[in-house]
Amino acid sequence: MPAPPPYMRFYPDVYLRDTIGLTVEEQGVYMRLLCEMWQHGGKITNDDRIIAKALLIHLNKWRKVKPQLMPYLSEHSPGYLTQKKLREEYKFSSGVMRVLKKETPQVSTGVTSPVSPQVTQGVTPLVNQTGAAPGEQEISNGFQPVAWLPEGGVARALARALDQSKSKSKQNKNYRHLEDGGGENCGQLEFEESTRRFVLEVIEAFEAHRLQPPPDYDVVKSWIDNGCDPFLHILKAVKTTLGRYQRGGDPPQSWRYFAKEVYQLKRKEK
Repeated sequence: MPAPPPYMRFYPDVYLRDTIGLTVEEQGVYMRLLCEMWQHGGKITNDDRIIAKALLIHLNKWRKVKPQLMPYLSEHSPGYLTQKKLREEYKFSSGVMRVLKKETPQVSTGVTSPVSPQVTQGVTPLVNQTGAAPGEQEISNGFQPVAWLPEGGVARALARALDQSKSKSKQNKNYRHLEDGGGENCGQLEFEESTRRFVLEVIEAFEAHRLQPPPDYDVVKSWIDNGCDPFLHILKAVKTTLGRYQRGGDPPQSWRYFAKEVYQLKRKEK
């Protein structure tokens, strides 16, 4: 089984509200149970002895708290238990990790790999504005890593999509925010600042609804390649569409969720 994602998104207010009826002891067992599920693909064998052993508690202790915890759990597949929200978060984080693994450039033999910052459990990776990570180099496909982002997380993956579209978008008149200016480094600096602002505003828009951007960032890249402006079309479409999102409904699983609004905004400018 592949290694689980190193972190899960966690919403303290939702957890506290939903578990208010549990004792401190029951909450401790429940939280450890969720962590054990995460470490084993989002599920655990539905066997009291196996669960008690995994939780490092006596079998009788587990059987004592089990009736209070079972309403929070559901069947993952025959013989396994899961928790609905945890399973959704596991799928989301696994999708992000696949995208990052696919896009991470290979490090040449003999070159020390840059150290990725640790990601705090339940916290969106923070933007690092102190400078480039050690070992960052331009690679053959023209991508130059964005210095102000950590190696992992949704921010870097989204910034990659924008950066991979830079050379083509500079030729597109509709993509005004990434046009080169005068001077040797002015165009790159303008691009970096625009990218940073776009990424931060996108994440802020999603987090306002307790969501995170979908992992298929190639969709964003294709929109930019087709002349969509990241601010006037993409960001505006995201904010407009999420404004209609009802909490508790099905969250966006793909950037295509916003495609109709993106292209409607683009057509209005013609």
